[in-house]
Amino acid sequence: MEGMLIPGPLWRTSARIIVFVMLAYPTRLSGHSISVRIPEGFSHGYLVLRDVKRTIIASGELTQTVRGKRITSRIVYHFRDGSVDDETTVFLQDGSFRLVQDRHTKKGPSFPHPYTATIDATAQQVIIQEGSKPAETKHMDLPNDLSNGLVLTSMRNLPPNTQEVEMPYLAISSKPRIVKLTISTEGEDKFRVGTLFQTTTKYVIKVKLGGVTGAVAPMIGQQPPDFHVWVTRGVVPTVIRVDGPLYEGGPIWSSELASAVW
Repeated sequence: MEGMLIPGPLWRTSARIIVFVMLAYPTRLSGHSISVRIPEGFSHGYLVLRDVKRTIIASGELTQTVRGKRITSRIVYHFRDGSVDDETTVFLQDGSFRLVQDRHTKKGPSFPHPYTATIDATAQQVIIQEGSKPAETKHMDLPNDLSNGLVLTSMRNLPPNTQEVEMPYLAISSKPRIVKLTISTEGEDKFRVGTLFQTTTKYVIKVKLGGVTGAVAPMIGQQPPDFHVWVTRGVVPTVIRVDGPLYEGGPIWSSELASAVW
């Protein structure tokens, strides 16, 4: 999906009560209600993409820059077979996250249906170029809380004890459509860094197609598979692993943080 990295004034009494209620009871949120708890900043990191046999099939790089309230984040995966998955997301952080533009290119042997898709949330339009075909511009009614390029950033900012959240997402195809991503907690997991053991929260992301298509899709084997995301706890939550397909009908691949090898 997107990148792997992610005190204000004193609370009044009423605010303290609200926070207490949020922590005491699991919450369900819609995408637009996810506030910026951990502001995004400059970052640079490295990723690896593994197949089901844990073999590294691609190496990735994340860069993120800040200009005022405007963030530009880019993730590029270079595959061993020469394929490229390149996504640049521009968004605003001002109380909440808001998409400005998302440009995503998939090309090479690893992608049966290569394309470049540009979502311009400000102009309310989507430009899609499939393979060598001419680009097509489609005008769409895009929601303010569209999550393309922002899913993992939003997950790092979920309030503690959030039970479930829904986010609108534009599924790219020759006929793009808005679907809902339902994100819910799936328990805890352990991982090790050197000799240290840490605990993560494991999330599952389900794609809700909606309408007649959503009702029929599971029956004909076209329901998109679930994604699984591991997020560390603590002062600065970090996404350390994402399992899921990179294209429709694709295999389950695992994107993880990489460490330097000397």
